[in-house]
Amino acid sequence: MYTIVLMNNLIGLGLSYIFVLAVLAGAALLQNIFHLSAQVTRKLIHISVSNWWFILMMWFDSLAFALIGPVSFILLNFISYRFHLLSAMELEDNRSNLGTIYFPISLLVLVILSYTDVIPIYAGAVGILIMGYGDGFASLFGGRFGRIGIYTWGGTKSVVGTLVMFVASALVTLLVTLWFHPYGQDPSMLLLVVLVVAVVATVTELITPWGADNLTVPIMSALVYAGLV
Repeated sequence: MYTIVLMNNLIGLGLSYIFVLAVLAGAALLQNIFHLSAQVTRKLIHISVSNWWFILMMWFDSLAFALIGPVSFILLNFISYRFHLLSAMELEDNRSNLGTIYFPISLLVLVILSYTDVIPIYAGAVGILIMGYGDGFASLFGGRFGRIGIYTWGGTKSVVGTLVMFVASALVTLLVTLWFHPYGQDPSMLLLVVLVVAVVATVTELITPWGADNLTVPIMSALVYAGLV
């Protein structure tokens, strides 16, 4: 039994590195072929990497092994930020934005909270997928179609991006709840959970400055979700 458990975690670790390297290579390839901006490829990486949580849920049952990926991603992203190694992930004109480092830190925090039973592991999924899909698509759509700005302490955000953030957060919360939790069979409670989490995620993203939303949004969303379910 121990051998099987060990093998599952090792497979999960291998898949984690293959997955992240494939995402980075794919983003670099798209950048070169279609001449995409670093802002676009950065968000594509952001969205894609959030799906690592599914590998976590399928393969890891050991906190020690589950921590290896996020810790190594923190180191990789810091080195890339410091020496600008991955052009698809770094912004030349905004070196004070540490979002690429905050994201794996939030992964690390949510892994610890999930594997120490502070929150259910599917609450961690809500947090990280809201960060990936919500913030990622909000930035892409806001940058492309946003014309009207919202001025907050977190900076200027577009109305379009904020609406996309809310819708994506609601969809993530809805789908995860339908998949994992019996509230999925209680329409009124389901609606309450979806709306509260989506509002919290959107407001948190709206007011958090300098890429720190990569920390605040997933952790806040996961904790609020866990408190509701």
